[in-house]
Amino acid sequence: MDLEISVQPPASRLCLVGCGFNLHGQITGEVTPSGDDPETSISGQPTVVTLSDALELRILLQKWAYTVIRYDSEVLYYGLSSEGQPSKVLIGEETNLAWKRPLSSLFGTDQALLGATDGDGKLLQCHIAVAGNDQIAIILETRTPELNTLWEILQFANFQGFKDWWTQGNVAAVLTRKITEDAGTSLVGGSTAFAFLSESGRILTWGDSRRPEALGRIPTEEKRASEPHIVDYLDGLPMKKIVAQTCLFGALSREGGDVYLWGEMSGLTRDDGSQFRLSELVEDELDTVNLLPLDVTVVDFGLGLAHIVVLTDEGELYSVGENDYRQLSFAPPPVKMSDWMLSKFRAKSVMCGPLTTFIVR
Repeated sequence: MDLEISVQPPASRLCLVGCGFNLHGQITGEVTPSGDDPETSISGQPTVVTLSDALELRILLQKWAYTVIRYDSEVLYYGLSSEGQPSKVLIGEETNLAWKRPLSSLFGTDQALLGATDGDGKLLQCHIAVAGNDQIAIILETRTPELNTLWEILQFANFQGFKDWWTQGNVAAVLTRKITEDAGTSLVGGSTAFAFLSESGRILTWGDSRRPEALGRIPTEEKRASEPHIVDYLDGLPMKKIVAQTCLFGALSREGGDVYLWGEMSGLTRDDGSQFRLSELVEDELDTVNLLPLDVTVVDFGLGLAHIVVLTDEGELYSVGENDYRQLSFAPPPVKMSDWMLSKFRAKSVMCGPLTTFIVR
């Protein structure tokens, strides 16, 4: 009997393009030579192919001093080593972080990767985020005595407090606790606030009452800043992605491909002493949430300290904002920071660090 052999077409190969601040090797795993030419400066990284020829390629975490990348079956760390030097390592070989199962959430400060959770291990279905003030928040799946599944949102003053609670059961270390029936899919931390995205597309925020603009809502006695509460402006508009970058937060809607922003851009200061602000991109800067005015359908986006990149359903990339560190070098130089520029590249996904941009093509 003849065997039928099914010939599958070759899968599309992916490459990762990076540009921007590379002083710690967070784009290339090494520092480019110093010089007067901005294209070879250690701080001004030109657009480069960071990795290529991959079937699966995505940024798992991008911080000020390092980048963690999923590259097929491997997880790579580019950036500042424990010795303070640029490095390129395979996680699980030269770090304390074991690479054994698919990772669901990585977490760390701007300077150091602290750990990861997985989808099949001790921290089952757990997401962890670190804010700029070193506070830790986690989403943890739990079960009631009746075996109903609930989700806990917990907050700790620092990583040590989280470890004391996790390893020793020290409940006194918990600053905030909220139970929700809505499964958590994402958790992000800004400078002083956290945002939680549920499976149904609702967003809860909480954080420092002194920076209410980072919450996307106006705190009240019933809905305090320090406790997780729904962002009312977005309630009824299911979201599929949330992003945080210092004091700026963003969300992408499931339907319509709209990007909503709240908080404040905290970018570099211009030569005249002014800063590039969120109000330059929106018609009305509200106390809560603003719709980014773009006449395109957005499928992905990234936020930097003072730059934004969006990806449309046509694979087009639009960018706006600061370009001091060539973080927008994949597009024509903007005449003004508030001008949206169309990139020469087409892409499948995008992610921004504070002063970097990564594109998967």
